[in-house]
Amino acid sequence: MTELIRKIAFLVDKKELDFLNEACLYGANADKNLEKAVKEGGNVFTKDVRRKICLPSSKSLFNFAKVIIKTFGFYFDHCFGYYDNFQRYHDSKKAYELFVDIGEETSSPTIKGVKKTQIRQVFQNPGDKMLFLFDYGDGWRFGIELIDVKYIDKWNLDPVVLKSIGEAPGNVL
Repeated sequence: MTELIRKIAFLVDKKELDFLNEACLYGANADKNLEKAVKEGGNVFTKDVRRKICLPSSKSLFNFAKVIIKTFGFYFDHCFGYYDNFQRYHDSKKAYELFVDIGEETSSPTIKGVKKTQIRQVFQNPGDKMLFLFDYGDGWRFGIELIDVKYIDKWNLDPVVLKSIGEAPGNVL
């Protein structure tokens, strides 16, 4: 029996069968935390601004960030991180930051880098969620949730936007 590989869209050939995970990107703290995020001064999207995308989960979190930023029309010109604590990202038990990869000091020695961490290492099961924080100065927050797992026979390596709802405000192209 082969071990199942959990992936957010993955290129497979005819000899193997892998998973396709769809990631739904939606506005910051989309549940109860939207008002709090606004009060704290962070830039946020409303629930009506979403992107449903698929991409190979063998890609790094760094590449995932590029896709997120591109689908929302931002310039990829700031540091970013992924956090499991939506309210207080500094208190996250699991965190991944670009700062680690560029040699900057982080707030915790347990924070990992984004360039060598694959998407499938972080998003393993439907319902897995992380906060994606882009541009620590402006504080753009995105909720990321793995929403589905499907079997596939083959997949293109290019990211695919399956659904786009609403226009993103702010630092757009």
